[in-house]
Amino acid sequence: GFNNEVLSARSRAADHARLLAAVVPDQNARIQSLVDALPPSSGEVVPVHGDFHASQLLVRGPMVLGMIDVDTVGRGQRSHDYGNFLGHLATLGLISPARQNMRRYGAELLTEFDRQVDPAELRLDIAATILGLATGPFRVFEKNWEAQTTRRLELAEQWVQSAESL
Repeated sequence: GFNNEVLSARSRAADHARLLAAVVPDQNARIQSLVDALPPSSGEVVPVHGDFHASQLLVRGPMVLGMIDVDTVGRGQRSHDYGNFLGHLATLGLISPARQNMRRYGAELLTEFDRQVDPAELRLDIAATILGLATGPFRVFEKNWEAQTTRRLELAEQWVQSAESL
């Protein structure tokens, strides 16, 4: 059924921060600063995917054929879905050999999404998504997970700074 909870990476930021504080305690100040910079979002509540990112799309060439993993459909702001998509893309861009293409594509999407939602809110949603994804290296026992986690926290900070500069 339709999830009635307002879906947002920002609403889960404190939970992600607790896990991160436990696994990288030397980053506690950075983590808390990020959580403090991610207030609850406000805006029009609309139907959202809830976990929208590139791996959720079925594509053939340049055509999007459909979406998968719709069990998270619910209520939220459009910037939540857009921020999730761009946050995943930016995080993948840290490690992908195709990082230049990902950054270029992300910049194109950001330009378009900025026309559709509040640009500062979008950047905070991107930062919140990346904060959540910072738990990944530890959870999957990635080699050098501490450094990978720190890189993700730094990336989230860059998006917060970008929102603050608008």
